[in-house]
Amino acid sequence: MSIRTTLVCTALALTLCAGASIAKPPAPTPPAPTAPKVTEPAKPADPKTPDAATKPVASATMVYAIISTSEGDIALELDAAKAPITVANFVSYMEKGHYDGTIFHRVISDFMIQGGGHIADMTEKPTDAPIKNEFTNGLSHKRGTIAMARKGGSPAMVDSATAQFFINVSDNDGSGKYNLDKRQSDGGGYAVFGKVIAGMDVVDKIRTAPTGSVPNPRDKNNPRLAIKDVPVKTVTINSVKKVSKADAEKLIKPAAAPVAPTAPAAPAPTTPAAPK
Repeated sequence: MSIRTTLVCTALALTLCAGASIAKPPAPTPPAPTAPKVTEPAKPADPKTPDAATKPVASATMVYAIISTSEGDIALELDAAKAPITVANFVSYMEKGHYDGTIFHRVISDFMIQGGGHIADMTEKPTDAPIKNEFTNGLSHKRGTIAMARKGGSPAMVDSATAQFFINVSDNDGSGKYNLDKRQSDGGGYAVFGKVIAGMDVVDKIRTAPTGSVPNPRDKNNPRLAIKDVPVKTVTINSVKKVSKADAEKLIKPAAAPVAPTAPAAPAPTTPAAPK
């Protein structure tokens, strides 16, 4: 299926061989699973649109933001030291309200949740020019990290991220099923630029939501272009706001206090029966 904003999932067929004769050569080792691509369409550069790289977040090491969704709030810590271009880009879209009213349009329960580009009817919002890909910044695709989606597919599309982002819901660093830390087949990768510091319960609620297919607004009558992995119940991003560290940390739930052991009840005194 060719669609600009669709995660292209590669299914791997693994052949299990049992009771092979010693005269036969050993079966080849099956390749490791390939992570579904996290994609968004590349936009042509507009000379009138300032690139986010020209306005990095000034003198900031960490930037904090809250994604307010229909399922609850998610607090982010964004690493402007290691991903200055990407964080500046995200802040730019945030400050002009681009994310308000968009949805999490792509959910794969053991991989990631993706949003920031479409509204409820799956129409894509216009974006600024693509940004420089900072996938070599040393940040790893651990569970709870946030990274940029991109079109990819060819060396010319390495720098193709615009507004769409995704949150890893598993360790996708190669220690599990998928490896987004490695360089992809087009020579690029996916730039991690921060992490969730509160609200992973909300992320997990979204990742476990039932999903299905919906018609593509480009051609609603063509089933081959249907968009997959879309939550059945729309998950709306109400807003994304820059906040102070203190306000972001207010969402962190305190650890539950240990329950004190209960002392055994003292046996009730008994009155001896009167002798007969």
